[in-house]
Amino acid sequence: MPSPWESSQEGRLTADRPGPVPTNGLQWFLYGRTTVASEPLNALRITRTGLAPTKVEGGWIEIERSMFAANVADGQISVPTGWDVEAVGDGRWRIRPIRLHVQRGAAVALVDADGVTRDSIRIPVTYNLRSSFEIKRHAFGLPNSARALGTIDPNRQIFEETYAWMPEPLKDVLFRGLYSDIVFIRPGARTGGLCTGMARWAIARGLGREPEPVNQSVALERIAVFHGRQLFDRALLAAAGWFFRASPRAAFFAVRDDLLRTGTTDRALDIAIPKPLRRDVLRALVEQGHTVVPYHLVQESDDYGWIAVYDPNRPDLIDADEPRIIEFDLRRDRYAYGTKVTFEQDNVGIVAVRQDVYMGKRTALLATAASALMALFGKLLRRGGRGHDAARTSSPGQQ
Repeated sequence: MPSPWESSQEGRLTADRPGPVPTNGLQWFLYGRTTVASEPLNALRITRTGLAPTKVEGGWIEIERSMFAANVADGQISVPTGWDVEAVGDGRWRIRPIRLHVQRGAAVALVDADGVTRDSIRIPVTYNLRSSFEIKRHAFGLPNSARALGTIDPNRQIFEETYAWMPEPLKDVLFRGLYSDIVFIRPGARTGGLCTGMARWAIARGLGREPEPVNQSVALERIAVFHGRQLFDRALLAAAGWFFRASPRAAFFAVRDDLLRTGTTDRALDIAIPKPLRRDVLRALVEQGHTVVPYHLVQESDDYGWIAVYDPNRPDLIDADEPRIIEFDLRRDRYAYGTKVTFEQDNVGIVAVRQDVYMGKRTALLATAASALMALFGKLLRRGGRGHDAARTSSPGQQ
């Protein structure tokens, strides 16, 4: 049986005695007896459930010269810094980690008599990490739909509770502009919905930064507040980096690193986000984007992993036998989620912003300026359309 190492909540992995403090949250010092693995290159299995100690399971890993593609008769192996290595025969070794740096992975090199690396093989590492968030307890129980919630229109009082002070004329511009374009639910509408608000409200409750609602009506008001906060300047600027990076793989590893460091993550995942160079980028941002909350991550290999999520459209599937999952092709930097995104698409990214920029009252000057430009552009279009209609009706060819 492989032997586990357990970590303190500070991140170091120990067995019978304390070890040195790690230099960062993703490097651990491992101690404890190990047993010979039953198979060569057995994976190191890293698991964590909420705030419980991290466990790294794995024994001595057997390495043979024949595993390498290069044919070096007298070759020796080179292991990562912090790994033990013991020779157990001609061209046979066993290795184990004493210090494991997760982000760098682990590779064993075959070197010749001159010290030249001739080949290398990777040590597989798998992850099974579950957040401490009790998503089922903290999520809103009804789906994000007009059928379940009825019609929800932009509300000026909720608007006032959302943003920091602005002059009244600017408030009117924002309320009539982008705010009213996103904070609503109506039957049959192609856009709208409160998925971001539901996701961010659930995260805030999990963090202990949002009280228990006294009833459903109060919960929906708070959800509308959180939904409007996506127009905060800080929220937009934080999202911009992810938008231009457009890397699903980066979002996967951000969630993984959060769970390894703290046993939880305060990120929501905005999915089906168009990449910046798409011609339909503005339309797709409004019509296709969707927000979910990650709570369980599994990485089965260097190339593949998945994240189980709370989807505000399907709260009934939290912790179901078949939960909603985002699958990741880590090699190609792509992902798939139900019918919304497929592995064949290379024109969508993920935004994985932390919760802090969604808390409190903040400014929304960027969204206000955008609303003013949209209003001006709309007037010009309408004025141009009226001029075109007048010219057409007065044209002799039209009479």
